[in-house]
Amino acid sequence: KTLNDDSHVVEKLTAKGVPEAQAMQVASSLPKYWGGMSDPSETTAGPPYAGVIICILALIGFVIIKKPIRWALLAVTVLAILMAWGKYFEGFNIFLFDHLPLLNKFRAPSMTLVIAEFTLPFIAVLGLQQILYADNSKELLRADFKKILYTVGGLFGLLILMYLMMDYNSAIDKQIISGYTDKNGSDEFGRIIVAGMKEDRRSMFGGQLLRTLAFAVFVIGMLYLFMKNKMKPFAVAIALGLVSIIDLLVVDKEYLNADSFVPADEITAQHFTRFQGF
Repeated sequence: KTLNDDSHVVEKLTAKGVPEAQAMQVASSLPKYWGGMSDPSETTAGPPYAGVIICILALIGFVIIKKPIRWALLAVTVLAILMAWGKYFEGFNIFLFDHLPLLNKFRAPSMTLVIAEFTLPFIAVLGLQQILYADNSKELLRADFKKILYTVGGLFGLLILMYLMMDYNSAIDKQIISGYTDKNGSDEFGRIIVAGMKEDRRSMFGGQLLRTLAFAVFVIGMLYLFMKNKMKPFAVAIALGLVSIIDLLVVDKEYLNADSFVPADEITAQHFTRFQGF
């Protein structure tokens, strides 16, 4: 994904006298993603997205499930995330690469996030089943409700700290500055572009933080209404399921939409030449 026409890069370049069309063209060539990959020029085609509702329910599940399976699922989830870090947790992952059978056959370290995409929904469903359908479920929920609030609140406290303290730098920034340095050695426009990208990154992080907070309030609200006998278990489950599906569809449509489907004859014309014979 690349930056949109409403990017801060466009705003800053036009303020410096760059024509809007040219500024928009520059923005459309710049990646939104600023996380680490194996090389600064690499970006991701799309996130392994499980959904905010699922992740919040999984967090709640890790709190309220008292059986040993929660520790097994937590350990596997954390291991999968650490393995996905690749060279950003180099000592650990080089050891696994050298000693764990078949790991060196993986295309990329981030493939291990598929494991987390299984374990998180699993613990989320277990937790929701206990909340809604276990014997004395409301009493159990009342007993753990403060723990749930503290855990979810702690997560948002951490995210807010990250939002405030992050510098929003990326390894690709140096390449961008270098690429927009003119023949006289002036890197002013490169630095303007990077400054705009940093503002975009901060805005995106803040927007996603508010979006996640809204979903968290919705989940906690559903559980509270159930605990107070204002909603039936089935209604809570349906509401959470529908909102989760809508969340997934909205995000998925950003990466797989009508533009992703091209007629077969068009692909053939672009990439294949008909054999004319001898």
